[in-house]
Amino acid sequence: MKQIIFIVCTIFIFASAANAQQPHGPMKDSKFREKIEQLEKIKLLEVLDLDEETTLRFFSRQSSHRDEEMKLMDQKEELVDLLENYFTSKKDLPKGETFESINKKILEQEKKMANQRTDFVKSLKDIMSEEQISKLIVFESRFRREIRDMILDKRGGKQR
Repeated sequence: MKQIIFIVCTIFIFASAANAQQPHGPMKDSKFREKIEQLEKIKLLEVLDLDEETTLRFFSRQSSHRDEEMKLMDQKEELVDLLENYFTSKKDLPKGETFESINKKILEQEKKMANQRTDFVKSLKDIMSEEQISKLIVFESRFRREIRDMILDKRGGKQR
């Protein structure tokens, strides 16, 4: 039964993804992202086997983490867009900015993202066992890979 639900959800998600026309890909489409997040929550509940109170606390923390993660990713993306605009349309870099300064800012954003992720995982220690945290880490890695691979398959892209 769980596999059937997963297959139906996956088909539904990718049917929606086929209609996504966002310039930066389907993950910029909030409806598509919401569907992926819903699917992820369903699968996570199965994997982690949390009680109701812990589930609420976990998803609250995860939501805060995701909000901060999106903010950091958006800031990084703005910097990458500056460089891309320079290379594609020869727009000038903002006054006072150099390639070196922008590169440093991008790397700093990546560092902040990694630190924020570490802080999130550490914050779970009071509500989850180390085994559950390990299951979460494995789940997130595999889930993201599966979604990426399915998107690439749907677009006819090559997998690594």
